[in-house]
Amino acid sequence: MLKSAHIRNYRIFRDLEIPELRRINLFTGSNNSGKTSLLEALFLLSRAANPNDLMNSRIVREIPFDPSTANVVQNTLWKPLFSGLDNSNRIEICVKDTEHGDMKLALYLDRSNVTLSPSIISQLKDNSNYESSYEVLIEFNTESGISNQSSVVELDGSVHGQKKKTNGIPYSSTFVSITRMNGSSIAEKFGTLEMRKQEQPVVSALKLFEPNLRSIRNTSATGQAMLWADIGLDEFLPLAMLGDGMGWMAQMMVSLFTVRDGLLLIDEFDAGIHHSLYPKVWKAINEASISANVQIIATTHNYECISAIGEALDLDEFRIHRIESTAGRNRCVTYGAEAFSGAMMHGIDVR
Repeated sequence: MLKSAHIRNYRIFRDLEIPELRRINLFTGSNNSGKTSLLEALFLLSRAANPNDLMNSRIVREIPFDPSTANVVQNTLWKPLFSGLDNSNRIEICVKDTEHGDMKLALYLDRSNVTLSPSIISQLKDNSNYESSYEVLIEFNTESGISNQSSVVELDGSVHGQKKKTNGIPYSSTFVSITRMNGSSIAEKFGTLEMRKQEQPVVSALKLFEPNLRSIRNTSATGQAMLWADIGLDEFLPLAMLGDGMGWMAQMMVSLFTVRDGLLLIDEFDAGIHHSLYPKVWKAINEASISANVQIIATTHNYECISAIGEALDLDEFRIHRIESTAGRNRCVTYGAEAFSGAMMHGIDVR
């Protein structure tokens, strides 16, 4: 489990320190304070220098670009990762972990080409843009002995990823967002839980949204994997017909149980959930995280969502964090038990 984090030169963060993390963590803050960037940074760290993740839509944010445009990779994909668009500084994402001790991921640009493989060097030398080509280097190390290195080479608008050295990852992770829900992916993961007879906690949680729910089935009868719900009618209904809240809860719960012993990153936890259900949803998420041994780091703009976590859980089980990013400075205010009670009494600023 992550105990603390320190992020330097990643997106909006020139220097952000989070001194305390618990099993469940809920981050708030105004728009563009860096809540989603925090999830991205921890996702990158957990992937332990996998070069493919620099093209992952969770990191690139699905920015459209024309691959035929010169320098499109550098200007559209890499540069926005660096604070102030200054890619002369290293990105560093550091955490303290209960099992692996200190963990660090560093990402930086190198135009020397000295570490490139012979085949890439040959391609570069035959290319007219050889002098402007560069390599994005990624290094990952843990106190427990995991050490990975990889790189991505930009060559005339195309990308070449290569692993240099790898000996494992510290834990698994999943990043979920209601704006990027994938129904077939959720259905396939649920099918895996069914095979292991581990689906019942998911069904129980979804009964908060539909009390008549009897069971859920994963089937590809329509040509693709889908979840279907039995609510006592003559036929099953597509789960998607039961509302966004039902689908979002399904994604969170299925993701939680398929990332056992790992990290679940949730962007906009409150999406699609009626405020009256927040306490029960938090209890269900809390019980599932204990059962699956999963640490949760989530974001929200919702005051009722924050209030409900204090109502539903013991104050020692979670932490509320507010990210503040103004005038080029970053700060994380963490609310412990006493501070949380006072903040709720005086109305914590969640936006």
